[in-house]
Amino acid sequence: MIFERQLLWDETKPLLKLLGNGSRAFLNGQTTADFSEVKQGSFVRGCWLNTLGRVRALFEARLIAEGAELLVLGGDFDEVKKGFDQVLFPADNVLIDSSQKIRRVQNLEKQQPERFDQVAWLLPEQSLPKALEGSESLSPLNFDRWRMEHGLPIGPGELNARNNPFELGLSNLVNLNKGCYLGQETIAKLARAGQAKKQLRFWESDKTLSTGQTLTNSLPNSIEKKNIGVVISSIKDTKLDSSFGLAILRSQAFEDNELYLTDDLIRVHIKVPIGFVGPSSSNLGLV
Repeated sequence: MIFERQLLWDETKPLLKLLGNGSRAFLNGQTTADFSEVKQGSFVRGCWLNTLGRVRALFEARLIAEGAELLVLGGDFDEVKKGFDQVLFPADNVLIDSSQKIRRVQNLEKQQPERFDQVAWLLPEQSLPKALEGSESLSPLNFDRWRMEHGLPIGPGELNARNNPFELGLSNLVNLNKGCYLGQETIAKLARAGQAKKQLRFWESDKTLSTGQTLTNSLPNSIEKKNIGVVISSIKDTKLDSSFGLAILRSQAFEDNELYLTDDLIRVHIKVPIGFVGPSSSNLGLV
């Protein structure tokens, strides 16, 4: 995929608005991001985990005068809203409003490791920022390829509460210096270990793969085919008669550039996503 002009990730999404002076403390206790020193209007990105430290959603948020606004970039919006509702108490001084939508635009670069660059939130009547004027929205197929090549598992079923942030290459969305939050105890143990047993990978193949198919690094003539990974998403490119997507691999295959489907030995090319950030290189500050 060659970018001949400036292209955009352009999407209108539901907005989760938290109203009240307890919004900063509430988000700090529910997510992996540190909101304690965030300035009003600055974007904060992080993960919403379960008690086992596995990612249920990836979000982008900003503080406003009335509280905070949050977009669910990956995961189920209704699940996040319900989860927040279930743990809110009157003493939190937070009310949740989900009646609005907002247009999110972002400049896209082909090889840039940074997965979030030149982001803006726009109301329906607002024009593009000057820096993004003349840009063209990327097609759904090319956007899926861009986000997968850059390690953004935000498509349907890709964030399924089965993998922690370090396995998904989202270590820079976890602040290890902040106070208590949902899943923190597990995350702290994993961070001390300094390595993940599984990792996210981008794959592509001349054939069409299906979600849930398993992968092996055993040679085609091997008697035993050991499963070392699973396809978690698959996109078909009808023009090229091929497919690409994301997979979760076990540690035995971290260095592999080529794998096979376990059942029919179709060849699958494997790459570490451009933006993948592992646990040993965690960004301990804000992102």
